[in-house]
Amino acid sequence: MHPAPTISHNYDKHSLPYYIRRRIRWFLGDRSPFLAYLKVTKRCNLDCYYCPWHSSATDFSGERTTDFWKARIEELITLGIRIFFFEGGEPTLRKDLQDLLDHCHAHGAASILSTNGTGAMWRFRPTSFTVSIDGPEHVHDAVRGQGTFQRICHNLEKRGRNRVAAITVISPDNKNYIEPMLEQLAPLVDAFLFTFIYPYHTVRVKTLTPQETEDTKRRLLKLKKTYNILNPATHLASPTGTQKCEDWLTVAVNHEGRTEHGCFVEHVEKKNCAACELGCFQVASSFYHFNFEAWFNLHRLLLRTL
Repeated sequence: MHPAPTISHNYDKHSLPYYIRRRIRWFLGDRSPFLAYLKVTKRCNLDCYYCPWHSSATDFSGERTTDFWKARIEELITLGIRIFFFEGGEPTLRKDLQDLLDHCHAHGAASILSTNGTGAMWRFRPTSFTVSIDGPEHVHDAVRGQGTFQRICHNLEKRGRNRVAAITVISPDNKNYIEPMLEQLAPLVDAFLFTFIYPYHTVRVKTLTPQETEDTKRRLLKLKKTYNILNPATHLASPTGTQKCEDWLTVAVNHEGRTEHGCFVEHVEKKNCAACELGCFQVASSFYHFNFEAWFNLHRLLLRTL
């Protein structure tokens, strides 16, 4: 048995009163979001079969300038956004990425860099990182390309005090490899977040059956006793689609600069909540519902100063 990782980073207590004030406003009917996903590029150096977002690493069509993103960050902060996810595509392909991260920090917001982990990620200084990992080496490489798993592990071995959460998309191909992946990666990351593959009509993929999903969630619930898994226990213990999703808590800005509100699936096609186990809103929604576990995870692991 491996103990859950200990987070040694300083905890900024000044952020807690801010979110208590926001929670009071939400209780009184305010519906201002606090988290934004910025798809700063659609370019990517990988080609994952289940992803509806990416294009080639050289396709700059529609990509916006540094000044545009800085102005959009300032606009979103005035709306109450205090956490920015930088994603794509692969955001580390942007040469101005650190400039954009610094712009968030200068305005009192936290930044989370969502990367595939194959590049020189430590040259960037976000509040924290998320790295996409789909299983042990042979499973991960089958999705993302030969040699990518070893490149990620090599990077993670050099992470120093950088805070990192591994994000895994559970599919029929990797559902039976969760335990060995956790055992191998636990010394290299601070936490894990799991999301289940979604049956987009625009991407031909095979999804888990309802029974497979239920069984996998039950396994994750047990594994939370050993590993630092960020998925709220309330969601893992509940049937799919029964936990309320507060999708108004976030906004997304696509690579062309268009702001999109609500469910991520509806940015692509009509949503089907009965088939959705995406992890994107689980922590945020539990945070809104004053779930202690979600509050602790968000503050202790991801936030620096607000």
